[in-house]
Amino acid sequence: MKTKFFQNGIGALLLLIILNQPSPIFSAAHNKEMAKTSFSDTIPGATFNVWTSAWNQNGRSYISQTHIRAFQLPISSVQNVLNQSPESIRLYFGLDNNVPHLVLVGMDNKGNPQGRFYNASVPCPPTCANMNFFPKEDGQGGERNVNTIPMSTFNTWNNNWLTFGQAFMQQTLLTHFKMPLVNLQNLKNQNVTAVRFYLGLDRSVTPNVAHLNMVGVKADGTDALEQIYNESMPCPPNCGQ
Repeated sequence: MKTKFFQNGIGALLLLIILNQPSPIFSAAHNKEMAKTSFSDTIPGATFNVWTSAWNQNGRSYISQTHIRAFQLPISSVQNVLNQSPESIRLYFGLDNNVPHLVLVGMDNKGNPQGRFYNASVPCPPTCANMNFFPKEDGQGGERNVNTIPMSTFNTWNNNWLTFGQAFMQQTLLTHFKMPLVNLQNLKNQNVTAVRFYLGLDRSVTPNVAHLNMVGVKADGTDALEQIYNESMPCPPNCGQ
């Protein structure tokens, strides 16, 4: 009786182990290729379409209640996009269950998405305070580089966005920004652990122009304000470019 019970117990255990093995959805060769790079911060194309569609339909309603100021992405997202050798970069707004996202996408020479869609974005709000999202005043602001802006301009645009950005988005709902590839390449070469995108508003021109200013994040969570990258092209009005 004991032997039969023992055998049945072993059989049940083996069956349980077999049933809990992951299904071989992808081939071993495919899994080996995937293991070369971490894609934990990616989303499927179908999810990207759902999120961006939700933003286009409900973004104004969301903005009326919550004033988005910034996003943070891991530096791995930047590295992975650059590994695809895209022609340009776009950052799309998305909305999922009332949570905003900024999705990083490499584009080919025809303006179509190339490769994967990188998310892992942390929005401010709600994480502004505990993520040290607010820039310090002692940065130099990268006057040395054609792709950067001075600290004074960065602060002015930030303050304009804090005051007028919500009303601006109610009138002109931004869907995405286009950014030069060189900006991400330069930032990747800095000793940073993440990248932050601050929304800004230039009110010195008519109509006002929105900007997405990019800075690296140091290991202590503060902004690397030595280089503040801009040259972003908002949609609208630059949707067809």
